[in-house]
Amino acid sequence: MSDNRREALEALRDVIRDGVKYETMGHTRMCQKAFPKPDDFDGSREAYANSAAQQAVLVWRNGDINAAVKLIETVLPGWDWLLTNEGKHAGEAEGPVASLARPDLGPDDTFICSSKTPACALLLSILSALISETPKGETP
Repeated sequence: MSDNRREALEALRDVIRDGVKYETMGHTRMCQKAFPKPDDFDGSREAYANSAAQQAVLVWRNGDINAAVKLIETVLPGWDWLLTNEGKHAGEAEGPVASLARPDLGPDDTFICSSKTPACALLLSILSALISETPKGETP
Protein backbone atom coordinates (compact mmCIF):
# COMPACT_ATOMS: atom_id res chain seq x y z
CA MET A 1 0.00 0.00 0.00
CA SER A 2 1.17 3.54 -0.72
CA ASP A 3 2.11 6.15 1.87
CA ASN A 4 -0.59 8.38 0.39
CA ARG A 5 -3.11 9.27 3.14
CA ARG A 6 -6.09 9.49 0.81
CA GLU A 7 -5.30 6.08 -0.69
CA ALA A 8 -4.98 4.63 2.83
CA LEU A 9 -8.39 6.07 3.80
CA GLU A 10 -9.96 4.74 0.59
CA ALA A 11 -8.44 1.27 1.06
CA LEU A 12 -9.74 1.05 4.62
CA ARG A 13 -13.18 2.27 3.53
CA ASP A 14 -13.32 -0.32 0.76
CA VAL A 15 -12.50 -3.33 2.94
CA ILE A 16 -14.95 -2.27 5.64
CA ARG A 17 -17.65 -1.52 3.05
CA ASP A 18 -17.04 -4.98 1.54
CA GLY A 19 -17.68 -6.58 4.93
CA VAL A 20 -14.15 -7.91 5.47
CA LYS A 21 -13.84 -9.17 9.03
CA TYR A 22 -10.98 -7.74 11.10
CA GLU A 23 -8.52 -10.59 11.62
CA THR A 24 -4.88 -9.75 10.99
CA MET A 25 -2.01 -7.44 11.81
CA GLY A 26 -2.35 -6.27 8.21
CA HIS A 27 -5.74 -4.86 9.15
CA THR A 28 -4.14 -3.02 12.08
CA ARG A 29 -1.55 -1.55 9.70
CA MET A 30 -4.35 -0.38 7.39
CA CYS A 31 -5.86 1.54 10.32
CA GLN A 32 -2.45 2.98 11.24
CA LYS A 33 -1.88 4.21 7.67
CA ALA A 34 -5.34 5.76 7.49
CA PHE A 35 -4.95 7.35 10.94
CA PRO A 36 -1.23 8.10 11.39
CA LYS A 37 0.27 9.03 14.76
CA PRO A 38 0.09 12.73 15.60
CA ASP A 39 3.34 14.69 15.93
CA ASP A 40 3.02 14.74 19.74
CA PHE A 41 2.57 10.94 20.02
CA ASP A 42 4.72 9.80 22.98
CA GLY A 43 4.56 6.03 22.40
CA SER A 44 2.98 5.27 25.77
CA ARG A 45 0.30 2.63 26.21
CA GLU A 46 -2.19 5.36 27.05
CA ALA A 47 -1.34 7.33 23.91
CA TYR A 48 -1.69 4.18 21.81
CA ALA A 49 -5.00 3.23 23.46
CA ASN A 50 -6.38 6.70 22.76
CA SER A 51 -5.02 6.98 19.21
CA ALA A 52 -7.32 7.37 16.24
CA ALA A 53 -5.83 4.20 14.71
CA GLN A 54 -6.69 2.16 17.82
CA GLN A 55 -10.21 3.61 17.89
CA ALA A 56 -10.67 2.53 14.26
CA VAL A 57 -9.46 -0.98 15.16
CA LEU A 58 -11.96 -1.16 18.04
CA VAL A 59 -14.79 -0.06 15.79
CA TRP A 60 -13.91 -2.54 13.04
CA ARG A 61 -12.96 -5.50 15.25
CA ASN A 62 -15.43 -5.10 18.12
CA GLY A 63 -18.24 -2.98 16.68
CA ASP A 64 -17.54 -0.48 19.48
CA ILE A 65 -19.90 2.51 19.19
CA ASN A 66 -18.03 4.40 21.94
CA ALA A 67 -14.81 4.09 19.94
CA ALA A 68 -16.63 5.38 16.84
CA VAL A 69 -17.88 8.43 18.74
CA LYS A 70 -14.41 9.04 20.19
CA LEU A 71 -12.97 8.79 16.67
CA ILE A 72 -15.44 11.42 15.42
CA GLU A 73 -14.48 13.70 18.33
CA THR A 74 -10.78 13.21 17.53
CA VAL A 75 -10.67 13.53 13.75
CA LEU A 76 -13.84 15.53 13.00
CA PRO A 77 -14.43 17.67 16.11
CA GLY A 78 -17.71 19.56 16.08
CA TRP A 79 -19.34 17.35 13.46
CA ASP A 80 -22.87 16.06 14.11
CA TRP A 81 -23.74 12.39 13.74
CA LEU A 82 -26.91 10.33 13.73
CA LEU A 83 -27.62 6.61 13.67
CA THR A 84 -30.84 4.94 12.57
CA ASN A 85 -31.69 1.28 13.02
CA GLU A 86 -32.38 -0.09 9.57
CA GLY A 87 -32.17 1.03 6.02
CA LYS A 88 -30.18 0.99 2.86
CA HIS A 89 -28.32 3.89 1.35
CA ALA A 90 -26.98 4.28 -2.18
CA GLY A 91 -26.42 0.61 -2.93
CA GLU A 92 -24.60 -0.07 0.32
CA ALA A 93 -25.26 -2.93 2.72
CA GLU A 94 -28.66 -2.99 4.33
CA GLY A 95 -28.52 -2.34 8.04
CA PRO A 96 -27.94 0.56 10.40
CA VAL A 97 -27.45 3.91 8.66
CA ALA A 98 -25.10 6.60 9.94
CA SER A 99 -24.99 10.20 8.83
CA LEU A 100 -22.23 12.64 9.61
CA ALA A 101 -22.27 16.38 8.88
CA ARG A 102 -20.30 19.46 9.76
CA PRO A 103 -22.83 21.98 11.10
CA ASP A 104 -21.56 24.87 8.95
CA LEU A 105 -21.96 22.99 5.66
CA GLY A 106 -25.04 22.35 3.57
CA PRO A 107 -26.97 19.09 3.09
CA ASP A 108 -24.77 18.15 0.12
CA ASP A 109 -21.90 17.77 2.58
CA THR A 110 -23.56 15.09 4.68
CA PHE A 111 -21.95 11.67 4.59
CA ILE A 112 -24.47 8.83 4.83
CA CYS A 113 -23.41 5.18 4.98
CA SER A 114 -24.93 1.88 5.98
CA SER A 115 -23.30 -1.32 7.17
CA LYS A 116 -24.05 -4.49 9.08
CA THR A 117 -23.24 -2.83 12.42
CA PRO A 118 -23.93 0.69 13.68
CA ALA A 119 -20.25 1.20 14.54
CA CYS A 120 -19.08 0.26 11.04
CA ALA A 121 -21.74 2.51 9.50
CA LEU A 122 -20.29 5.38 11.55
CA LEU A 123 -16.74 4.39 10.59
CA LEU A 124 -17.69 4.40 6.90
CA SER A 125 -19.20 7.88 7.30
CA ILE A 126 -16.02 9.09 9.05
CA LEU A 127 -13.82 7.67 6.32
CA SER A 128 -16.01 9.20 3.58
CA ALA A 129 -15.83 12.62 5.25
CA LEU A 130 -12.05 12.41 5.67
CA ILE A 131 -11.58 11.27 2.07
CA SER A 132 -13.57 14.28 0.86
CA GLU A 133 -11.29 16.61 2.83
CA THR A 134 -7.96 14.95 1.97
CA PRO A 135 -6.29 16.13 -1.22
CA LYS A 136 -4.93 13.48 -3.56
CA GLY A 137 -1.25 12.89 -2.98
CA GLU A 138 -1.26 14.05 0.65
CA THR A 139 0.98 11.93 2.83
CA PRO A 140 0.59 11.36 6.56
